Amino acid sequence: MEDLLFDAHPLTPERIAYVQSVATQAPRLKNLLVSERGHVAVVNITLQLPAGDQTALVAEIHQHVKNLTESYHTAHPEVVFHLGGIIALNYAFAEAAMADGNTLVPLMFVAVLVILGVMLRSVNGVIATLTVIIATVLATLGLLGWAGKFLNNGTVNVPTLIMTLAVADCVHVITLVLQSMRRGMTKAEAITHSLRTNFVALLITSLTTAVGFLMMNASDSPVLRDMGNLSAVGVVIAFLLAISLLPAMLALLPLRVKVQPEADEQTDFTRFGWLADWVIARYRMILSVTVVLVSACAVLLTQNSVNDDSVEYFDQSYAFRQAADFMEENISGLTNISIVVKSGKSQGINDPAFIQMLGAFSDWLRAQPETDHVTTLSDTFLRLNKNMHGDDPAYYRLPDDQSLAAQYLLLYEMSLPYGLDLNNEINIDKSSVKLLLTTENLGSKDMVALEQRIYQWVDDYKVEHNAPHYSVLASSPNLMFSHIGEVNMTSMLQTLPVTLVFISLLLIGALRSWHLGAISLIPNLVPAVIGFGLWAVISGEINLACR
Repeated sequence: MEDLLFDAHPLTPERIAYVQSVATQAPRLKNLLVSERGHVAVVNITLQLPAGDQTALVAEIHQHVKNLTESYHTAHPEVVFHLGGIIALNYAFAEAAMADGNTLVPLMFVAVLVILGVMLRSVNGVIATLTVIIATVLATLGLLGWAGKFLNNGTVNVPTLIMTLAVADCVHVITLVLQSMRRGMTKAEAITHSLRTNFVALLITSLTTAVGFLMMNASDSPVLRDMGNLSAVGVVIAFLLAISLLPAMLALLPLRVKVQPEADEQTDFTRFGWLADWVIARYRMILSVTVVLVSACAVLLTQNSVNDDSVEYFDQSYAFRQAADFMEENISGLTNISIVVKSGKSQGINDPAFIQMLGAFSDWLRAQPETDHVTTLSDTFLRLNKNMHGDDPAYYRLPDDQSLAAQYLLLYEMSLPYGLDLNNEINIDKSSVKLLLTTENLGSKDMVALEQRIYQWVDDYKVEHNAPHYSVLASSPNLMFSHIGEVNMTSMLQTLPVTLVFISLLLIGALRSWHLGAISLIPNLVPAVIGFGLWAVISGEINLACR
């Protein structure tokens, strides 16, 4: 046994044709490392990364491999390289997050400035708000840096969130300051009046929002936990700056307001008074329509299903999406599942009954519509049995003798070149083997369904063949990511009652009324019900962004 590409064999046209014929027909290579037509080859790199935040390390690895492939492409321009896999996926998430940060955040700044300018009609009020926003974002991200953490695809969205909340805090304070000055108060009196009036409302709003974000710590996803904690910190910082830095800036900056002595608090709302009158006059109709709408959306809400498709997160402008589509079209998908099959006893993988089970299981996996390739030890036994009988096709079957199977495996392992042993497929006491299932690019819903079918097939086989000692365990980063959605939804539903209790107590304490505290929960819950109900009509799939 020797390497297929070996220095002792010059790459003559005959040798190249031989290598291609072997590579495109070998079960372990075809549609995994070499395409069926032989026009695409894969270099698979297995990495062991240290525990902890791997953001910087992922970027370093990806950049190193990218530089390497670019140098080879320069030397061989006819060869095209694509980077796929988990490292490329994680880098694509970071790349997309940074791209959004460079475009969405500035666009939101511009939108906020325009809207504030139109609504407040005060340049200095806009400047004060913008200062608070920038200070809040910088302070929040600065604390993240002091904590020794990197921006990830969750925390990169925090600036947009806290920007929105900071604007809301500032608008409440500035609006009442301008209204008070319009009624004849001095600027100092107006600022004092605005803080006295808005303090409790801003405090309760910030606390309830922070509590909601902190409840994300119940998630098993570190990314979501970091996002929740950082958002909660940002909310508190926005509140503190809105009651400290903002009033100080308003006191320093000139505010030009046309005094209207005859104006009172009622006249400040005359532009929307018609809306209040209309709602009060038709409250029965509004309540009836709302109940019907919320009830309908609550029914539709149950039609949503959790489904994350990591490839579909990116459009064709991203190199990772191009690589994923190219690989799926030309060789195989990027989705992998490692399946450990346990015989239940030492040296059990040489048992003919177990080998037969392994062969049947591998055949079943290959028959699944999602499957692109299966790497399995049963193929090795098939080939060895044939090779040991003079390559007689009649012996291309699984060995039926345990000692013979053990000898085949020992001979095979001793003949393998350095670095190509079976330690990544067989454990030390030879009680378990690992299969590698490669499928087309699947969403989390299809991945979980395939996993359930795998476990069900093994359970059925154990019953039919009286083999209760057999068992399987499926795992992979792709499968783990597929379960994150379900786990997060479960944790969200478990923490929702706790969150509502905390928020209710805060509202009841602030409003000093059980009835008002309970009623105030309705406008907090109804938008979510309506939103997810309508989403069931629009899409019906809830991914990480929706959660």
